[in-house]
Amino acid sequence: MPSRRLAPSLVLAALGALVLLAGCKSRDAEKADGPASTETVAGPAAATTARAEDAPPPPPSPPGSPGAAGAGQDRVAAQKGPEKPRKIIRTGTLLIEVDDYAKARGAIDELMRGSGGFVAGVDVGRSEGAVGSATLTLRIPEAGLDRALAALGGLGTLRRESIRAEDVSETYYDLAARLRNARHLEERMLELAAKAGKVNELLEVEREVGRVRESIEVMDGQLRGLDDRTSLATLSVEIVTRQVYVAQQPVGLATRIGNAFDASLGAMADAGEGLLLFLVAALPWMLPIGAGAWLLVRLLRRRV
Repeated sequence: MPSRRLAPSLVLAALGALVLLAGCKSRDAEKADGPASTETVAGPAAATTARAEDAPPPPPSPPGSPGAAGAGQDRVAAQKGPEKPRKIIRTGTLLIEVDDYAKARGAIDELMRGSGGFVAGVDVGRSEGAVGSATLTLRIPEAGLDRALAALGGLGTLRRESIRAEDVSETYYDLAARLRNARHLEERMLELAAKAGKVNELLEVEREVGRVRESIEVMDGQLRGLDDRTSLATLSVEIVTRQVYVAQQPVGLATRIGNAFDASLGAMADAGEGLLLFLVAALPWMLPIGAGAWLLVRLLRRRV
């Protein structure tokens, strides 16, 4: 009997010991796992840092991203050469009122000689032997245009001024680029002509060379025209002489009597001149009319 009572107590004691042993093992396992988990986390981090340091630089950003736009602008700025000078055509018209045309014309000629320009055309209008107005076409270097305008305005009273500017830079440089390409093409075609073995091939290349040369001459002429118009400004200067008003003097009695007598003599002379012209004009008619009248009188006398 005593042995049967002790058996359950021994079983309970054994179960308690097993529970305590399991709890100690679990705590020991947690202590052992703590450092191991820390090393596991630290290991990949260190490896990632090492790979980041040894990795090559990142690839360029895709098109459309802010990074790509900035890089593109930097490349364009790096490749952009010195800015080309602008090509501007300047024209204008002036209306100047002066006291003496000869003096103003001399000043204009002197100004053209000093500025390197020239008078391209002159149109003069005269009234009673004197110059009443004149229009001069002036070609002035672009660099001295402002100084020339100030000098022309000082010749007299500036009544009207109009200055216009046309930017032809894009047209000019595009034409120059096409001209360079055409000349390069001509050189290539001449090389091909030198290597042509057959007559028909040579003739075909020569026809193409002629066509290219014709276009080169046209573009070269256009480019020279733009150079002339951009290097020299064109001014149309109209000069008018100032009219001087002279007050009329009062007419006295003696002057009026003399004028009346002169007018009477003039009228008499005009009347005598008219009568003389009438007689001269009627003379051819008077001869046949007189002969007819004489015959008529003779006939009448015989009847009586």
